Amino acid sequence: MAIKWIIFDVWGVIYKPRDFIKEVFYPFLQGNGLKISGKKVYKEYFKASIGEISSKELWESLGLGKEYPLIEKKYLQEINVLDEDFKRLALSLVNDYHLGIISNDVKEWSFFLLEKYSIHDFFKEIVISGDVKCRKPDKSIFEVFFNRAGCYPSECLFIDDRLENLQTAFVLGMKTIRFIREKEMHPFCSEFQVSSFQELQMTIKNFFN
Repeated sequence: MAIKWIIFDVWGVIYKPRDFIKEVFYPFLQGNGLKISGKKVYKEYFKASIGEISSKELWESLGLGKEYPLIEKKYLQEINVLDEDFKRLALSLVNDYHLGIISNDVKEWSFFLLEKYSIHDFFKEIVISGDVKCRKPDKSIFEVFFNRAGCYPSECLFIDDRLENLQTAFVLGMKTIRFIREKEMHPFCSEFQVSSFQELQMTIKNFFN
């Protein structure tokens, strides 16, 4: 069956940081005078990314409830994480494929950033873990996407940086490409592995048209 959908992970693919808590969020908290362990930040973020708490409750759990919503607005406006090459790729694909997102993230943050970077309208379907209360690599989040989009796994190409997410997609019957900016090999490296959007564009053109 021909590929009709190209589905992207966000962090580590569309946005450059792979571990955005370590690379972006935790430094922001420290820069705003918050003394808190990284373990605590990961724990509370996980709750928000699976829809157990809201973004407001996340800030409260980190001790910044009195600063909300200004602290959240400051964080989201300050960070600069988009790989600008993604826009060129999306423009080259959007007339031939439906584009989608399956991402582990806080619902409110995810949609804000998609609008901030003017890329929201590229996507016909967007599934965020904090919105649907399940996270990759659980197959449930993929099934939510299939149901919403009205598509079959065999019609989908999934692009992610994390092997465990790609493994689930592969088992479900999706085509997969690992997007990893660092040169890294592994026994299961998806069906294809690329390190840039230029390389990804060529891979899609050569193998999926």
